Amino acid sequence: MHTLVRFLCRVFSSVVILLVDAALLYARAGGGGGGHSSGGHSSGSSHSGGYSSSGSSHGSGGDMSLGTLLFIIALIIIVLYLRQKYVRKAATGFQSFPDVGRPKDFHALPGAQEFLAANPGFNEQEFLAKADKAFVEIQTAWGNGDIRPVRRFLSDGVYQRFNTQIAMMGLLQQRNAVSEISALARHVDCIEQDGLYDILHVAITGGMNDAFVCATNHDLDSPGGYETFTEYWSFLRKRGQGGKDLYFSQNCPSCSAPLPPDMGDAGNCPYCKTFVNSGEYDWVLSEITQVDDYAIGTYRTSKTADLDVQARRLLAHDPAFCVQLLEDKASNGYLQIQTAIAFKAPERMRRFVGDAAYDSIVASFPPQHIVFNRLYLNDVSIIAVEEADGKNMLHVAVKCSFQRAVLEQGRSRLLDPVIMTRREILIMERDTEAGVAKGSVYAHQCPACGAPVADSLDVKCGYCGSVLNSPKSEWIINALLSPEEYSAPERQPAAHGSALGLEDKLYTARDFAFSNVLVIFGADGSFAAEETAMANELARKWKYRSQQVEQLIQAAKARRLSIRMPLARDTHDEIFALMEKAAAVDGVVAPAEATMLEQVRKAYHV
Repeated sequence: MHTLVRFLCRVFSSVVILLVDAALLYARAGGGGGGHSSGGHSSGSSHSGGYSSSGSSHGSGGDMSLGTLLFIIALIIIVLYLRQKYVRKAATGFQSFPDVGRPKDFHALPGAQEFLAANPGFNEQEFLAKADKAFVEIQTAWGNGDIRPVRRFLSDGVYQRFNTQIAMMGLLQQRNAVSEISALARHVDCIEQDGLYDILHVAITGGMNDAFVCATNHDLDSPGGYETFTEYWSFLRKRGQGGKDLYFSQNCPSCSAPLPPDMGDAGNCPYCKTFVNSGEYDWVLSEITQVDDYAIGTYRTSKTADLDVQARRLLAHDPAFCVQLLEDKASNGYLQIQTAIAFKAPERMRRFVGDAAYDSIVASFPPQHIVFNRLYLNDVSIIAVEEADGKNMLHVAVKCSFQRAVLEQGRSRLLDPVIMTRREILIMERDTEAGVAKGSVYAHQCPACGAPVADSLDVKCGYCGSVLNSPKSEWIINALLSPEEYSAPERQPAAHGSALGLEDKLYTARDFAFSNVLVIFGADGSFAAEETAMANELARKWKYRSQQVEQLIQAAKARRLSIRMPLARDTHDEIFALMEKAAAVDGVVAPAEATMLEQVRKAYHV
């Protein structure tokens, strides 16, 4: 309805302009300077330089009849409507999906020549071999429930993502058995520069057998089977550095000592204390993004140049400034907060959360023992930066997908019948004149002296006595807000609140609807003939490419898609109505589909 109103307003404005122009046209043609008018007749002439014109008109007709004018207006309305309809259909988020079936020529990528000039020793095939190695070893470590063997080439945030999920699986007594792991295809999709660092985004299509067992609730078991999927893995390295190997070597890149299988949260060499995953020595995996989120990430990158400039101005004194690493730190902190909530262990987050934020988060702990059957981050992005009261502040939007379960007497039951999405905002602060940290409090190190620190409610370092959750040398979380809290006029400028809607600017209502319809279809892991037909009909109607649709269908069958809605609520009813239609397309609404719809109805108040 709002879209129609906006369109009609634009048409009305166009018509008004046309009528004004027409009135001016009649004035010039029939009543030029020095003219005379009497009754229904007028005549006149005008002169400009060597050009002269004269004309006459009669009240019954003139140069342009009313019928002709109305015809032109009607034609303009039709053209504007068709143009509006075409643009709206063609410029949707799903149209931005990359074509993973077509490997890109590295040398033809934007920024490739600058990258190669700054990294003259770069070899694309050697790099892709490392990406293959990372893919297989990480999947193997995940299946074994122990991510420590690959710690050396994981950023802190990515390590924490795996660690958090493995911890949740431990609470639910789950095991994800994987086998026949292989990287089927890969290519560099995008080159990005971030401060002193380069980032290579790699499209990886992998395959594996994937089975799932849950001892606390066998309804969550999945026999699995062989599946293929595409993800985007982002690798980061300091520009012009490298020459070391973290993938095919188990030795420290700094002192050559053997690295232990368990490097712990810090990721440093036990002999020389070097942080091997800093990006100083080799490529480090800093992000894993699903296909349906990748388009949003690339769109965000292209739209935040002004934010990047602002951040660099505020943090110009920090030689290691890197947006990706700051977002990595934010994701690390956010997931540790979620782990603290699930374990009902506030000491897990005390060291990096400000006092007021800590009290607020602890007060929100649910009375039940709620854990996550699924929890992964879709997107973590800095959306605003500011300076106030001697502190730099980062506003970080976090979008995560989750499915909660309740643990009761050794048994678990799902609270959410389907994977949902939510957005929250972290506010992080650090002193404007902050010194260089000697360690990361997020990785259990004192920023002041670098000594190890344990999970504790005591915020003082046991070695140097400094306050751990101080912004003097480390970014500290001082608020965790909902979109409504963040966008409140009394808290933030309007521009900050609107930054949250970046996904809405890329995705239209039909994109959200199509994705959610596929979630409904994939509830049982397969698509009925009627469901496939409806998906293809919607894709044809909304002009999605066949490969885009196939990517999404495969993700839905593997239950990798989640329910998502735009921040603006005006299209929620429309999207939900299509979901209801999808549930009944095969003639019956299955109990699981009915439960799923009821969950969405309650969550989004439709």
